[in-house]
Amino acid sequence: MSNKIWSVVKFKIKLGCEEEFLAAHNFTDEHKSHFLSFRAIRVDENLVVHIAEYENIEKVFAAQDQGLDWLTSVEHLIEYYHDSRTESFSGIEIYSH
Repeated sequence: MSNKIWSVVKFKIKLGCEEEFLAAHNFTDEHKSHFLSFRAIRVDENLVVHIAEYENIEKVFAAQDQGLDWLTSVEHLIEYYHDSRTESFSGIEIYSH
């Protein structure tokens, strides 16, 4: 069984801010080194989802501070979900085809 971790984070982008939000995805090589893969997808108007694949939980923890710093840097571009900046969940990969 795989120990890969998948993280899914949904952002509600403020109207008119999507281009600036997407331009902010200029991660450093060191930050990108934590991911096996990373995608940003549009699921609806002004809704963007990040899907990140990590080799293991240690890589998730290693990326956490940089991810939070990045989130703070784009906070002015996103709307809150009640008292949270995002809706998110993570889990261990249990099946792959």
